[in-house]
Amino acid sequence: MDDIDLFGPEMLADPYPVYHRLRSTDPVHWHEPFQAWVVTRYDDVLACLHDSRLSSPLDFAYPLPFTDPPRHTPLRGLFKAFTPGGVEAMAPRIEGWVAEWLDAARGRAGMDVIRDLAYPLPGTVICRMLGLPVEDLERFKRWSDDFLLFFGNAPPGVTAADYRRAAKGVREQTAYFLGLLPRLRNGRQGGLLCALERVQVGGDRLSESELYATAQTLVFAGRESTTDLIGGGLLALLRHPAQMRKLCDDLTLIPRAVEEFLRYDGPAQFVRRQAREDLELRGKEVREGHFVVLVLAAANRDPEQFPEPDALDITRNPNKHLGFGQGIHSCLGVALPRLEARIALEGLLRRFPRLRLGPEPLQYEPSFNRRGLKSLPVSFG
Repeated sequence: MDDIDLFGPEMLADPYPVYHRLRSTDPVHWHEPFQAWVVTRYDDVLACLHDSRLSSPLDFAYPLPFTDPPRHTPLRGLFKAFTPGGVEAMAPRIEGWVAEWLDAARGRAGMDVIRDLAYPLPGTVICRMLGLPVEDLERFKRWSDDFLLFFGNAPPGVTAADYRRAAKGVREQTAYFLGLLPRLRNGRQGGLLCALERVQVGGDRLSESELYATAQTLVFAGRESTTDLIGGGLLALLRHPAQMRKLCDDLTLIPRAVEEFLRYDGPAQFVRRQAREDLELRGKEVREGHFVVLVLAAANRDPEQFPEPDALDITRNPNKHLGFGQGIHSCLGVALPRLEARIALEGLLRRFPRLRLGPEPLQYEPSFNRRGLKSLPVSFG
């Protein structure tokens, strides 16, 4: 297995053959370039997600994905707006925005689904929820793209220029959100961030660093995952015409189809953990301090869990995928990308049931943790 070029450039278009090789021959693989264990089988990944001996790394950071209990527990409880009930209340507004963007595409021969729908939709929604100006969405995208280029790639592929660009973006984001604090504190800003500034956790308010880092996390996570889910899901349908016809004939299958998109080619490829103590994984000795990469995308194609795992099946049931992780660090707002994807896909298929994939070659975002298309040109048939 020493010849595996894990997360090399050729994996951007199709990482699944490499995942299959790892899963079948060395499911707990020590990868020397990463100085980390790479775990690819479903049962192992699921067990690790629930194992308290494996900590979310970067405990110095405040965003929820990188905070362990006891601090993590009360912070997570603050975000009631992201519960299924809170999210469902936004459905009429989301439907209105989707209709507006799709109506703007009528009369044209086609559209870029990423640029014209999948990108503006989640950005608009999360800005409205947080109380941030929608006109700042382009700045948020630039900052998160620079951040992901550095943190979402394999260390050997990251350059000094990537680091400088990511660091510059972090400084600009910090200045932006710190500039909002006076308006948050006097209640003029409105939205979830204003509410978070007033709450107390264990008798204390969130610090400036916690408030800023939480805002950064929500803006990033609330935008990227939905964009990539809509783009990847529609691409899967376009490449599987029989599944596309089945869905167009019965749009009530869309919620189940969204779950299959999360399994088949979901937005998040892996999550990272760090061992708090020595432990054993499938006969391998994981030492305290070792990093462990849990490859969700590989687990979601494990034939021991999913019959015909490389086939797209929008009626798959059961479908216990790990697309949003599990355990205390599972994605906080899973209901939101599910709702946004459901509404966006239903709007697209109702208006344009003869969608066709454009001839342009597809390009993926240059991040190995984010499975996202740069663009998705389609014609209306």
